[in-house]
Amino acid sequence: MIIVSRLHEHARPLAVSFSLVACLLLSPGSFAQSAQNVGALHSSPGLGTATLAGKILDQRGRALLSSSVTVITMGGRTVKAMTDDRGLYKVTNLEPGAAQLIFEAPDMERFSTAISLHEGENSFDEHLAVSPLNSSVVVTAQKRDEELEQTPVSIDLITGNQAERDGIHELGDLNGKVSNFLYSNTGSRGVFSIFIMRGFANNANSIDPSTAFYVDGIPVNDFFTLDQQLIDIDHIEVLKGPQGALYGASSEAGVINIISKAPTNEYHGTVTGSYASYNGYQTGVSVSGPAIKDRLLFAVSGAVDGRDAFVTGYVDGKGINTQSSRFGRARLDWIPQEKWRFSAVIDGTHVADGGSYVLIPTDLTQFNQTVLAGLPPLQPYQEPVDTDGSSGLGTNSESLQSFYSGNSFNFTALVARREALAHYVQDADLSPVPFYVNDFRFRHPAWNEEFRFQSPDKSKKWIWTVGASFLNDTRHNQDLLNISPANPYGYPASTLSYGDPLMTSFIPAVFGQVSTRRFHERLGITAGFREEWLGRSLLRQPNPNGITYNGSIHDSIPLPSFIADYRVRPNLFVYYSLGRGWVPGGQNIYATTLDTALYKRQSSLSNEIGIKTTQFHDTLAINADIFHNGVQNYQDTVYAGILTSYFGNAARAHMNGAELEAGWQPVHQVKFDANVGLISARYDDYVVNPSTNLNLNNSRIHSVPGTTTTLSVQYSPYHGFFLKGEWNEVGSRIEYDLTSSISAVPYRFGGYGIFNLQAGIDHNRWSTLVFANNLGDRLYFPWITVGTNDGTGYQGGIGIPGMRRQIGFRTALRF
Repeated sequence: MIIVSRLHEHARPLAVSFSLVACLLLSPGSFAQSAQNVGALHSSPGLGTATLAGKILDQRGRALLSSSVTVITMGGRTVKAMTDDRGLYKVTNLEPGAAQLIFEAPDMERFSTAISLHEGENSFDEHLAVSPLNSSVVVTAQKRDEELEQTPVSIDLITGNQAERDGIHELGDLNGKVSNFLYSNTGSRGVFSIFIMRGFANNANSIDPSTAFYVDGIPVNDFFTLDQQLIDIDHIEVLKGPQGALYGASSEAGVINIISKAPTNEYHGTVTGSYASYNGYQTGVSVSGPAIKDRLLFAVSGAVDGRDAFVTGYVDGKGINTQSSRFGRARLDWIPQEKWRFSAVIDGTHVADGGSYVLIPTDLTQFNQTVLAGLPPLQPYQEPVDTDGSSGLGTNSESLQSFYSGNSFNFTALVARREALAHYVQDADLSPVPFYVNDFRFRHPAWNEEFRFQSPDKSKKWIWTVGASFLNDTRHNQDLLNISPANPYGYPASTLSYGDPLMTSFIPAVFGQVSTRRFHERLGITAGFREEWLGRSLLRQPNPNGITYNGSIHDSIPLPSFIADYRVRPNLFVYYSLGRGWVPGGQNIYATTLDTALYKRQSSLSNEIGIKTTQFHDTLAINADIFHNGVQNYQDTVYAGILTSYFGNAARAHMNGAELEAGWQPVHQVKFDANVGLISARYDDYVVNPSTNLNLNNSRIHSVPGTTTTLSVQYSPYHGFFLKGEWNEVGSRIEYDLTSSISAVPYRFGGYGIFNLQAGIDHNRWSTLVFANNLGDRLYFPWITVGTNDGTGYQGGIGIPGMRRQIGFRTALRF
C-alpha cells in the first residue's frame, strides 16, 4: 500500500494548489481539456491504472457517511465517489500522476489538496474540520451528545481549532470570546481565580463559585485549579444561565465544560509552540493512538509555559509577575466490546509564578501625592510594595469513568479525586513601607461520584436522564499575618493567625430530566428536577478580630427547570427556559463581627428567551437571547478596608440582560463575527450596616461591567493564508468605598478596549502565524476594586493589570 504524498490547502472554491500549477506549467496540454474532452483518460504509455481508497472522519474520529469524494486527474478527468456508513471510500481506474483531491461533507469544511497517484493502490485518510457556520456541532450541555443549534440553552462554543489558532491556553484567554463573561486571576495563577458571568461574581472570600467548571465531566470545585493549561482540547462549551437540574450547586450563573480530545484508533499527534514579548513561551505535545487496535486506546499530552514580568516592584525594581507552569495528562480507554467503554485519566499541574496579588493604583497622581508624598513617584506598571511575594500551586486528579450503550438504556458511572495545594506570600499593606506580610497555605482534597441512566441513542420521542451524585471535600487554610519589626507605626512584631479554619462538606443529590417532541417534532418540552442536600462543618480558632465559629450548616433545596422550544423552520429555532440555581452558604474567614461570621445561601430564578437561526444559504448564523435573574440573598463582597473584606448578603438583587452571537460569511474568503453582551445588574434591597442603615438599595452591583463586545473580521484569500483583526471592549464598572459606617462612596471606573491582530497560514497538517495582542499597549484592569489604604489618605482604585502588548508567533505540526 502506497501512502499518497500531498500538499494540503484550506478549501477555497477557486483556489488551486502550487503543485497543480507546477503540473500545468511543466506538462504541455495537461489540464487544458475543453468541456467536450472532460472524461477522457490520458495515460502515459506503458503505465497501468491507480486506485485510491481511504476513510473520512470528523475530528472526534467518527465516520462521515455520504461524504463526497472528487478526484480530478492530470488529464482533466473527474471521478466521484461517496463514503459508506463506516466513512470508507474507493475510487478506481485513475490515471497515475498529479491529481486534485476534494472531500465534501455536510456541515464540514471543504477539503482540497494536491496529490500524486502511483500505479496500483494508494491510500488517503482525512479528518474534516467543522465548518465555521456549522449548525450540527455536537455538544454535551445536557450530558448527552446533541447538535449545538438544536440545544435549547444559551451556549458559546470554542472549537479546538479556534483555541489553537487564537492561543487559548487558559481560562483567562476566554475574555472576549464569551459575552457577559470576565475572568481574571490575581496577577498570579497560583492564588485565586476571579470571574463574573451574567452579573454573578466571586472573589477570594467565597467558598463556592456561582459558575461551575467541568473537565471531561469531572467538576473542579475550587479556584486554585482553574488556571491549568488547556491543551489537546476538542472544544469548550460555555453554558449560560442556571444549570441546577443537571449540574447542581454553583452552576447558578452557568457552566464551563472543557472537553479534551478522546483517544483515537489511529496514531495522531500535535506539537505546538509559541514565543512572544517578555520571553513568553508555550510548548505542548499530544499523542494519541491504539495500544491494541479497536480495544485499548491512549492519549498523552503535556505542556510548559512561562514569561518574564511586566510589573516591577517599587522598592527593588525587580520583576514581580513572572510566570512558569507545567501540565501533564494521560488517558487510557478500554473497549472490551462494542457496548462498553472504560476511561481512566490522571493529570497534574505545577505553577510557580512570581507575586501573588499583583495590584497597582489606577490613579497614579493621587497615589503619588498621598502615599508617596516626598518620595520618588510610582511609575505605570510598578506595584507599591516592599515585598515582592511569591505563589506556588500543585494539583493532581485521578478519575475513572465507565460507559454502557445499550438498546434499552445508556449508563455512565464516574468517580474522581482531585487535590490542590497552594502557598503564597504577599505584601498585605500594599505600600512601600515595611508593615505586614500575608503567608497563606491551602489544601483541598475532593471526591466526586456520579451515576446516570439515560435513554438509548436511538430514542427520539422520549429522551430521559436520571441519576445521583455525591461530593465530599475538605478545605484547610493556614492564614498568617506577619507584622514587621521595622514598621513605622509602632506595632510590635508579631504573627497573627486567622484561625486555621477547617471545613468539610458533603453534598449528595438526585436528579432527573425528560424531554419529548411533538407536532412532527417541531415542539420540544424538557422538564428537570434536582434535590440537593448540604452538610457542612466548620472548625476554627479565633481570628485577629476575636471572631470564631465552630458548628455546622445543614441545608437542602429543590432545583426545578423547564424548557420549551419550537422549530419554526429547519433553520429557525426558538426557546424559553425557566430554571432555579443556588450557591450554598458558608463562613467568613475575615469576619469583623459575630454577625458577619456566616453568610446565607444564595438562590435565584432565571427566565430566558432565545433564538438560533441560519439565513442566506447558511452564510449568516445568529444566536440571541434575553434573560432576567431574580436573586435572593445575593452573596456579595463587602470591602471595608484592606483587612476588612468579607462576604455579606443583599436580600434581593436582579440582573436583566441580552446577548448576541453572530457570524456572517458573505463569501468564502471573508468572515465577520460579533459577540455582544449587555447587562443591568442592581441591588434591590441591600443593607450593608444595619446599625447605621448604610445601604446600597437600587444601586449597581459592583465589579459587573455593563457591556462586553467583541468584533472580528477574517480574510482568507488563498492556500490557507488568513488575516484576522479583533476588537475587544469591556464596559464601565462601579465600586464602593464602605469604610464609612454612614454612607457608601461610589467610584466609577471607565471601560477599556484592546485590539488584537494575527496573520498566518493554516494547513491541515501544520500552521504558523504571527500575532500582536493589545496592539495599542493599553493599560487596562480585568479586575478592579477600591484601594482604601489605611492611614495614607489614598482614596482610589487598585487593580490587576492586563497583559501588555505582546508580539510573537505560534506554530503547530500535526501528524
